[in-house]
Amino acid sequence: MAERTEPTGPIATEGIELFTLGTPNGYKISILLEELKEAYGDKAPKVTYQTIDISKGTQKEEWFTKINPNGRIPAIIDHDRNDFAVFEGASILSYLTKHYDPENKFSFPYESDDHSVAEQWISWQHGGVGPMQGQANHFLRAAPIKIPWGIQRYVGESERLYGILDARLRDRDFVAGPGRGSFSIADISLLGWANVTIFGGIDVPGKGQLDGSLKVPTIKTEVVPVRKPEFLPSRFVSGTGTGTGSSEQQHQQLRATWLGHACHYVEFPSGLRALFDPVLEDRCSPFTFMGPRRYTRTACPIADLPFLDAVVISHSHYDHLSLPTVREVQRRFPGAHFFVGLGLRQWFVDSGVENVTEMDWWEDVDLTVELGGDDGSKVYFGGDTGYRAVPKLPAAADDHGEEYSHLPTNPDFRAIGELRGPFDLGLIPIGAYAPRYLMSHMHADPLDAVDIFRDTRCERAVAIHWGTWALTTEPVMEPPGLLREALRRRGIEEEGVFDVCDIGESRLF
Repeated sequence: MAERTEPTGPIATEGIELFTLGTPNGYKISILLEELKEAYGDKAPKVTYQTIDISKGTQKEEWFTKINPNGRIPAIIDHDRNDFAVFEGASILSYLTKHYDPENKFSFPYESDDHSVAEQWISWQHGGVGPMQGQANHFLRAAPIKIPWGIQRYVGESERLYGILDARLRDRDFVAGPGRGSFSIADISLLGWANVTIFGGIDVPGKGQLDGSLKVPTIKTEVVPVRKPEFLPSRFVSGTGTGTGSSEQQHQQLRATWLGHACHYVEFPSGLRALFDPVLEDRCSPFTFMGPRRYTRTACPIADLPFLDAVVISHSHYDHLSLPTVREVQRRFPGAHFFVGLGLRQWFVDSGVENVTEMDWWEDVDLTVELGGDDGSKVYFGGDTGYRAVPKLPAAADDHGEEYSHLPTNPDFRAIGELRGPFDLGLIPIGAYAPRYLMSHMHADPLDAVDIFRDTRCERAVAIHWGTWALTTEPVMEPPGLLREALRRRGIEEEGVFDVCDIGESRLF
């Protein structure tokens, strides 16, 4: 792999050229540019990214200070508008929505009061949260001498500011907009900083008081029950174990144990043992100090698994693929074989895993394992997946209502059922779906999940992809309730067909 060269000047001739880094200030511009691309497609500006390594002082070089005299990231050049340069995050957000958000999907009409409200909260972040939290980070983490006054001053002021934000969002989903608000650049300006409060030792108001309806949970209050799993002690011989039914029954039936989020450990009657999308770290993030953090405990470490033959990775998002977990699996079970999608094999090889097979859609491969026979059991694993793309709708709209029945659904699920079904068990995602217009093409909601269950011809199913990390805006305990409602709407029994279980619980199929 070629060594990355440091930027020495602009390289693009069209579109927006963004000079940035993965920091709270840098995130806000890259988030907006991605949102514009998603919302406007080909009409959105072409984007060229250049990474500015602030640890090497690139932002202080003469060529960069011609773009941003202040020598800070982010900054942009709009090559489609006479190479016009804009610096400071708040100004860039305003500039991009002014010129590239004609339908006000992430902003508000200039003459409206909502436009002013959004500006106020952006200014509040730019002049308050950012500087105070940045100083809290410095005095707590970077200062060569720990100065209690500095830590107390800036951590305390940051906590005061987040108290203001907490009060603003107590009966709202977003900081600006009518009613409960709508997603806008005001929220984008806050996302990067609000996501890294732990780095500055900041105690965000509302944490530790989760009752199932708050959106910012904490591991201190157990919302989803977590039990310590007990696995079958042998592949073929009867023994003890949890779950319903005698030990002999448990060896003769498919047995699945939910380990949180999308991770399942499946014990097949043949003796095969498979693990799906294992991520057992505290955070699903490239960092140990920031990113979504568990609000439910890990059910067990990899070391507790008695056997492992196959590891299936659905895709490479951080909540489905974890380098530390992969390495722990490789250490504990060096003979386990990984099955991954196209483009991932080299990553595994570079990570020290040689037992890996890369697979295309519909591809079959054989795994040679000494088993007690072929029991014919079949499992459909959904990982996470969208079922249909829902546009931005009025806040009270039911996107599953009759007026939106024209929205197309993905035909591949029906094809899976016809070509590979029926399945004894479906592991089907039900969470991380809000707001729908942003997430529906990637993540199914509970009613989508029930339709996937029917299309794939699963005889029974267990809900996954919820109850572990707060990845999106729906209340963390909403998915199970909506699943029961979805089953009723589709005329399916609420229990015993498509169920929710505890983390660490084993079910027989």
